[in-house]
Amino acid sequence: MLSQLASRRKPKVSAETLVNFRTDDVGDQGRDYFQITDREDYIMKMSLTMSNRILFPTIADKKTYHVLNGFKLPHERITWEEVDGGLRPTFGSETIAQFMAYANAELATVEQTLNDLDPNNPNRIPNDRLIKNYHTPVKYKADG
Repeated sequence: MLSQLASRRKPKVSAETLVNFRTDDVGDQGRDYFQITDREDYIMKMSLTMSNRILFPTIADKKTYHVLNGFKLPHERITWEEVDGGLRPTFGSETIAQFMAYANAELATVEQTLNDLDPNNPNRIPNDRLIKNYHTPVKYKADG
């Protein structure tokens, strides 16, 4: 998404809201999110994803549903190959590139955190500014 926003051809992004769900062949007047079946919910989410909508988390106490439209999502198939009595997935190049970007971002964060905590680093974060459960274990006690 960030690469699409940074490109010359910026996507036209919009937020959309599902207010009700209606089935044409049963004559209903529309049902809100609480009233649809699990199957309808699954099909709706799959259909929205296949039409390049990004699904926001479902809020348990809300009768509406929100999506983000305007970004191109990868729609590559996962293929499966039998190997040694098991199955091995093969992912498309866009999917692999995205997961590599996630892994590289995670690695950069870990490296930055290790640098922030390095006792030999003159710019080390002082103990009183460390964030519990991010820079340190939950039960961390600073020396001194």
